[in-house]
Amino acid sequence: SARNQISVMNLGKRDDIRIGNILSINTDGGTIIDKRDLDKDNVPATVRIPDVRSGIVMIFKVFDRLSYGLIMSSKRPIHVNDRVATPQ
Repeated sequence: SARNQISVMNLGKRDDIRIGNILSINTDGGTIIDKRDLDKDNVPATVRIPDVRSGIVMIFKVFDRLSYGLIMSSKRPIHVNDRVATPQ
């Protein structure tokens, strides 16, 4: 679990990030090849899998292009290049 760990993000004041913001951490779902769905040239289709929410982070320090957050909860491992977004 990544709970209570510190996260560094390449987002800051210029991206409208503020102290106290709560953001979801999302892991890329990736793509798979669907061999059942063939196009006219008999080539399998590529299907994009939805991103998966890995955790929640609260921002506690913000600079122009960088911010630090405290991971409040995590259901899955947090990875480099995971994305943050406003929770839905």
